Amino acid sequence: MKNITFYNDFLIVEALLQNSITKCAQQNMIDGIVNNVKQYIENNINPNDKAGSILNMLAPGIISTTLGAMGLGKIGFLLGLAARFFHLDVAGILRSIWSKLKEQLSNNKQISSEQVNNIAKTSVEEHNSPPTKEEADDAAKQNDQSPVHDHKSQIRLAKLLSLALDEYQINKSGQNWFSAYSKRKSATSNLLANVLSFVLRVVLSAAGLMVAGDLMNKLLHKPNALDSSLEKQKEQSSKTNQTPVVTNKFTLNPSYQDITKNTSSNNWVEHISNNSNDISEMLTSFVKDVYQVDDSQEQEIKSSSPFKHAVDNIAWYNHTAAGGPLVFIPKMFATKKQLVDSFI
Repeated sequence: MKNITFYNDFLIVEALLQNSITKCAQQNMIDGIVNNVKQYIENNINPNDKAGSILNMLAPGIISTTLGAMGLGKIGFLLGLAARFFHLDVAGILRSIWSKLKEQLSNNKQISSEQVNNIAKTSVEEHNSPPTKEEADDAAKQNDQSPVHDHKSQIRLAKLLSLALDEYQINKSGQNWFSAYSKRKSATSNLLANVLSFVLRVVLSAAGLMVAGDLMNKLLHKPNALDSSLEKQKEQSSKTNQTPVVTNKFTLNPSYQDITKNTSSNNWVEHISNNSNDISEMLTSFVKDVYQVDDSQEQEIKSSSPFKHAVDNIAWYNHTAAGGPLVFIPKMFATKKQLVDSFI
């Protein structure tokens, strides 16, 4: 579930950044974001004071400049407009994040994805005041009070925000759109929390301040819990054979071979129709390739929320070629087992 949560956050960021960064292919966008951040961190961090360097980069007064230098300027621009159009206390949110990170990173201590996610979301919640009577009346007049909390709706909102940001940057005409959507303060604050959580995790992992085994470390090709690199590192340092395993109720299929399909130079491509039904069947077949499951277990998996999220996420990852004869598997998954373990 942690993997799916992280990937949902990435999809929101991807939708927000559409048309704002150079991409040679849709499937390489996550690598592009991570590599831009990693390069900036490597060029600007003090190896003797990693935490201090990161805190300086994320200081409330200069965070927009930092994001721009990392190729994430659109996020910085959104922060600048969120207070004006959505009445969010962005300055207060950033101060809270900075203060909590400073406490967590004291003496260059490492931090986990869960801690970062909690910092981002609690900081937003602390400064997310309820709508004023005027805002509530405006929402009622426009007859649109539908919540935007599920990840599909958040992605749609991120895409609309992206278009409005582009229009506003060009000729300021996006102001009407922002004003019309000011009623979605709660939805925008939730989306902002996801975006900030994703950015913070990428930055901290690039700086080496994420705990070993964290998902973000895989994206940066560091020791992580999703492949054998973490186990190898532990074996080298402790000379023990204790290796963590995925905890679930399924037995590994004896015939399964853990073959790496996604690499830095090659994409994992499945030759199936690019639609949700075929993606669902593909994931089901992967489950049976990796684990020994009976019919009732198969139905249990297919009806679970994580499975449905996985189908939706892969469909979105391939949305630019919907209906085509190929489906690309997200780069964060190198093998069938990694992908299956993310939703069971």
